[in-house]
Amino acid sequence: MAIQNNVSLAGGLFILCVAGYYWGGFGKDTPILLEDADNLPEYQVSQITGIQINEQGQIVRQITAKQLQHFAEQDETIIHAPIVMLYQQGQKTWQISATKAISRQDNQWLNLQNQVVAQQLTQTALRLETSSLIAEPQKHLLYTQTPVVVRSPNGEIRSLGLQANTEEGTINFIGQVRGTYVLPTP
Repeated sequence: MAIQNNVSLAGGLFILCVAGYYWGGFGKDTPILLEDADNLPEYQVSQITGIQINEQGQIVRQITAKQLQHFAEQDETIIHAPIVMLYQQGQKTWQISATKAISRQDNQWLNLQNQVVAQQLTQTALRLETSSLIAEPQKHLLYTQTPVVVRSPNGEIRSLGLQANTEEGTINFIGQVRGTYVLPTP
């Protein structure tokens, strides 16, 4: 009889625990906030287009993106699906796209990440592909230390990094450079 009472008491307690678990809200699908309020963006903008012009009123650069999140404390802006257009004397010269970009130093430094493609839109059609590319727009510099492929109508060059000056139109390959060049037909 004492064993039966202990089993009944244990079974009753088990049922009360299970009922309390669900009635108390623990079994319900309640969202759990993992982000600390300090880590939330100061502001967030969707479907953004930004244009910068010079003193003469000419467009210098333009950026479009799906979303932009700014974090004031870190002085960091995260840009989703950015497309950056660079201009010289009012003409488009480069288009750079990526999956994501991080901007710091009041937009003086931009780190494009994942599926980075830079296309020269003037004279020789160059296409640069890499996984990470840093841009310093005020200095007209692009550089990376990750593997990069540069394609043109006449060939292809692979390197373990590069430095480019968009104003001068120069590209310097850093290391382990391999390439193919096909002479144009007359």
